[in-house]
Amino acid sequence: MKRIIEQSVTRCLAALLAAVLSAGCSSGSPAPEFPVPDDGALGAGAGLSGAAIEQRDFQIAYRLEGVSARSSAVRLMSNRNLAFHPSLPVDSAVSKGQTVGRAAVASDVKESLEAAAAASAIDRSRLDQLLALEGPLVAPAGGVLTMEDGFPAVRAPGINAVVDLTPLQELRYQSIAFTGRAVIETVIGERNVACLAVWVKTEVLEPDPFSPRESSELHCRLPNHIETAPGLRAQVRLFSRLVENAVVVPNIYIGYDEAADGYYLNIADNGTVSRTPVTVGVTDGVVRVITSPVPIGARLALPEDRR
Repeated sequence: MKRIIEQSVTRCLAALLAAVLSAGCSSGSPAPEFPVPDDGALGAGAGLSGAAIEQRDFQIAYRLEGVSARSSAVRLMSNRNLAFHPSLPVDSAVSKGQTVGRAAVASDVKESLEAAAAASAIDRSRLDQLLALEGPLVAPAGGVLTMEDGFPAVRAPGINAVVDLTPLQELRYQSIAFTGRAVIETVIGERNVACLAVWVKTEVLEPDPFSPRESSELHCRLPNHIETAPGLRAQVRLFSRLVENAVVVPNIYIGYDEAADGYYLNIADNGTVSRTPVTVGVTDGVVRVITSPVPIGARLALPEDRR
């Protein structure tokens, strides 16, 4: 009787574990983000020492769950605020590592932000973020230069690790340049490989101008020598550029001044609090980079609406 009970319990636990794993592998809903452990990077929430202005290295690291899928092309950019300036004709054959053009802030977007930046520190910060995305575009794989949904791409068959994104995740990943690595099952077992390219693909599901509905995916192109197949569970790890000696503060201490349309910090000193306007950079969702001069080590007080 004892053995029968033990076997029954074992079967129940195995069934429960299988159900949990099956739910975790589903690609029907956007995958959660997880901090990447032990990689030397500062993920969301790492390294906070309290309400003070800090100076330290800053890097965003995320871990996302997805699945593998076949792909016919590798996109070279995906931010609609950027324009593609080709250096060779579309339909040209290109080799891996060849420069095919340049990404630059679209002229109408740049003019609009420059005009608004005179009165808004937020628009100045947004323009700086977009300017940081400018630069040469290099083919990550050999193939044929083409245009896909208005974006430059290299037509080359392969397999991507694909992650469904929420609207907030899409905004985050479009505004910062990321490199990536993927953990994927192969014919010889699980492997951890660098993504040849990382981009976001957005598809309009309902083009209603009053209530549009879109679907966004993050794509990581796997190297061609990786022997894998579509439909397998994949994990994508994203890393932003490392910013050395960045000035950072917890997001909760950054206030918004509606009259000035800008951000500020409340700096506490000997019992008095002074409001200091600041310009901001990238964020991991917990801390944000400050790009204007501020006193390192100064203690902070919460904005008035958060006390």
